Amino acid sequence: MKKILIFIDWYEPGYKAGGPIRSVKNLVDQLKGEVDFYIFTRDRDYQSDEAYIGLQTDQWVAVEPNIKVWYASPAKLNRRVIQQAINSAPFHRIYLNGIYSYKFSILPLLVMTIEQKEKTIVAPRGMLARSAIGVKVLKKSLFLGLARFMKLYNGVQFHATSLQEKKDIQDQLGQGVPVVIATNLSAKSGAAKLITAQKKAGELKLVNIARVSPEKNTLFAIKALKDLPSSIKLELNIFGPVYDEDYWKECLQAIESLPSNISVTYKGNLPNEEVPDTLSTYHFFYLPSRGENFGHSILEALSAGIPVIISDQTPWKELKEKGIGFELPLSEEKFREAIITAAGFDHQEFNKWSTAAFSYAKEVREDPKTLAAYREMFGLGGVEGSRKGR
Repeated sequence: MKKILIFIDWYEPGYKAGGPIRSVKNLVDQLKGEVDFYIFTRDRDYQSDEAYIGLQTDQWVAVEPNIKVWYASPAKLNRRVIQQAINSAPFHRIYLNGIYSYKFSILPLLVMTIEQKEKTIVAPRGMLARSAIGVKVLKKSLFLGLARFMKLYNGVQFHATSLQEKKDIQDQLGQGVPVVIATNLSAKSGAAKLITAQKKAGELKLVNIARVSPEKNTLFAIKALKDLPSSIKLELNIFGPVYDEDYWKECLQAIESLPSNISVTYKGNLPNEEVPDTLSTYHFFYLPSRGENFGHSILEALSAGIPVIISDQTPWKELKEKGIGFELPLSEEKFREAIITAAGFDHQEFNKWSTAAFSYAKEVREDPKTLAAYREMFGLGGVEGSRKGR
């Protein structure tokens, strides 16, 4: 059985880093019957100072058949250990997640041999999009310029989840950079059955599950609620880690300025296993993100039968035409219009949209072409075409 080594800053049982964890978890779950996975990660969750309880660290640990994880402690997360992990087995492919992490994306490339780099695939996870580079732009631009100068990515292939991400990668690193496109895999199963919350015209329960951060546009999401009609009773609950305390203070100030008919509550972190049941108690998922290369939480919402109100900076398109949501330019006025429309739904209309969302998500999750693209990318099943897309 072929072996694949994965580097990722955070992995299960962690969940606070959101999408990248889910992307890799879904990949592992879908292919673990035909691949031996070795996952090199941190021994603690995103923004946590405490290691996971009860897990062995600084060695390969078999967590399931065909899955081994190395939970690296900060004290022993160094060049020698990373090289040891890379050389611990004859890996068929090495899969790096992210761009800017020194220990989990940059250093592995620096210690690899030429032959190992030729087996390596880098998944930027949306980090090369213009909207993402716009946050801390000087630092990121300096690194990318240095990477080009050092030829850091010579010999490797990039994994994009859309045509737009392929363009972003080649715009930043050169048009000759080899890129293969494979959209993110979804979880093997979604909600077992459709359960819709009761909906009255004039009332709306929104949920936001994402990091509280400029990239996720949390402040915009709050401000867009300010001038809604007083006849609308709206509740927004926000789940996710606070990325920046100063940014969160701005969000709190915006919440305080909202009228009495609008309620916004921060609910803290939400473990992945609690997401489906939590979603089922809301009417719409609400995420005016500045950019998503996939958006696992969007698909999770649709899978729970929850229509979405999102920005047009994601791969999810023509939502209104499908009767499953709205994708909108980043204009507070446009978002208010969509929220007013959604608030006006009675239960019959909401149930129609909810059923359509549930059905659409099921089609996406069960599309066999997605998994086939990963088999090709990793050179599995006799397909050695994983260097396509140059």
